[in-house]
Amino acid sequence: MSRECADVHLVAAPLTSLTSPFREYKAWAENLTGHKIGILRDDKGGEYMSAAFDAFFRGAGIRSEHSIRDTPQQLGVAEHMNRSIDEGITTLLSQSGLARHWWEDAAMHWLYGKTRIPSSKPGSLTTLELFTKRRPDVSRLRPFGCLADVHLQKDQRPALAPHASQCVLVGYPCDYKGWLFYNPYTQKSFVSDSAVFWESVFPFRKTGLSGVGPPLSSPTPTDSEWRGAISTDFAPLPAARGSPVAVAAPSLATPLPPRLFRLLLLLLLLLPWW
Repeated sequence: MSRECADVHLVAAPLTSLTSPFREYKAWAENLTGHKIGILRDDKGGEYMSAAFDAFFRGAGIRSEHSIRDTPQQLGVAEHMNRSIDEGITTLLSQSGLARHWWEDAAMHWLYGKTRIPSSKPGSLTTLELFTKRRPDVSRLRPFGCLADVHLQKDQRPALAPHASQCVLVGYPCDYKGWLFYNPYTQKSFVSDSAVFWESVFPFRKTGLSGVGPPLSSPTPTDSEWRGAISTDFAPLPAARGSPVAVAAPSLATPLPPRLFRLLLLLLLLLPWW
């Protein structure tokens, strides 16, 4: 915040027309904070330089400023945030093992946690608390790409089908109070607020020599890859006391050990003498 108005550093934006998205952001930010946007600074990349933007700025009383060519330090806050987001996306994709086309979901997931976690400075507040004057709720924070057993409603499953499905967490929807999950079997994303998370299990990650390997070769794993990834990350739950346990019977085609074979032969020879 500046002395008289909000000083906005736009972090990232597409190369298409931004007049309508900026109008929406301006209305949302000013309504939430009670401060007017007075200055818009950019790197003169062209995204915010158009006749429509100039006319909108003049009507809204916003002054447009540009940084000098090859001088990113003049936009230090935005440039530092861009680098932090890039490193956050790389970290989440590497940890989860998801393909690179999930970068947008990883960026939103990283920003959601970043704005709700205080900095290392003692007594510092979170970014969201400084912006909204309310303490954020961190109870929904979960690792990106982790395994989750998601409860399915009656209209989401056929009759006599399991009531839960194994999915992957891919984000936090801004217009719902829940989580966004991706189901590799149906290749669809959906929102749910009822799930059990395995926060240390990442089904799409293949373990390498360093403990963290590259993602799977295909964005959507096959059934054998999906089940194999889950079975190697955690062991099945132990059976309850008193419940039947299946025990595999020895196969007759399996050859007996030599010592056991000689012992059985000796017993057969001694039986007539008994």
